[in-house]
Amino acid sequence: IGGSPATLGVSATQNGEASFHFTGSGGVLNVQGGELPRNTRRIIRVSGDGSNVVRINNDITYQDANSMYQIPQLIILVDGEAQIQVDSDVTNIAGLFVTRGSFSTCAQYDSALPNIHLNQDSFCRKALTVNGAIIAGKRLLPYRTNAVTNTDYDAPAETIRLRGDILIGDYAAKQQTGNFTTIGQLELPPRF
Repeated sequence: IGGSPATLGVSATQNGEASFHFTGSGGVLNVQGGELPRNTRRIIRVSGDGSNVVRINNDITYQDANSMYQIPQLIILVDGEAQIQVDSDVTNIAGLFVTRGSFSTCAQYDSALPNIHLNQDSFCRKALTVNGAIIAGKRLLPYRTNAVTNTDYDAPAETIRLRGDILIGDYAAKQQTGNFTTIGQLELPPRF
């Protein structure tokens, strides 16, 4: 995708792989959420520079599975410096989110400073739960405030739960396809 800034959309709940490459700047890939059905493995790959954005617009959840072979899996892999952003109305996302750039928990807040606005009318007031993992090469930008009301200062603004199903689901998928990949190999000298 090149030329003037492009805005595209992709579903997180379809099975299979989708790839996008931004050659220009200012591009936006809107990821529409929903519930991933059992046996779904969705991989969204994006490459581009730091001025491009992958924005998650809706909650993303997993359907309950009866065995490890049915565990749904979502992976959003950003190869370039593009940023992953979560819309302020999103409260729950599940999956593995990887970027060399930044991961922002509130797309509507555009600042290098934390969000310390405590008024009820400000954006980024809903707590976010991530069931999975976030890997950000530059930084994780926690922009949400701690609660919907001004009196609940003990409530967490963001919760990240590295659940076991993210690891087990990948292992089960590799068993079914038989596609195990060697990441590295090291030969050790004999020990006397």
